Amino acid sequence: MPQIRVLFVEDEELIRQIVAETLIEAGFEVTEACNGEAALGLLQERHGFDLLLTDVHMPGRLNGVDVARHTRSLWPEIPVVFVTGRPDTLHAFGSPGPRDRCVLKPYRPTDALAAIRSSLAQEHHGGTAMPVFPCYGSLPDDTFIDRTPD
Repeated sequence: MPQIRVLFVEDEELIRQIVAETLIEAGFEVTEACNGEAALGLLQERHGFDLLLTDVHMPGRLNGVDVARHTRSLWPEIPVVFVTGRPDTLHAFGSPGPRDRCVLKPYRPTDALAAIRSSLAQEHHGGTAMPVFPCYGSLPDDTFIDRTPD
């Protein structure tokens, strides 16, 4: 069975190394990018990732939401796992797909792993949007970010 290919975008080097190591030990193939611009370069030179794991707030021209939008323009069905301390900023992404997830900071590497496994275990429902992002990390696993209009 081929390895699941994860593009991991994180500007904090130590966090990137620790989380990537956890994912590799769990059997994933991980390609790392230190910012949005580097991620776009990898997306242009490599054909195919199975999942995008991205920090939302990063220095540079492109944040994680920008990277996710670009990734989805190439692969509309790819699941996206966002990492953020400010989940309210995910409104800029639009409605989450059925396999999109959010990891809340502060988080453990195993929180990112749990979000990825949950995302990949979710059956694809033809792009049906969800009203909430399932969240992992600093809040209990059953916490959701409500994205329904007020």
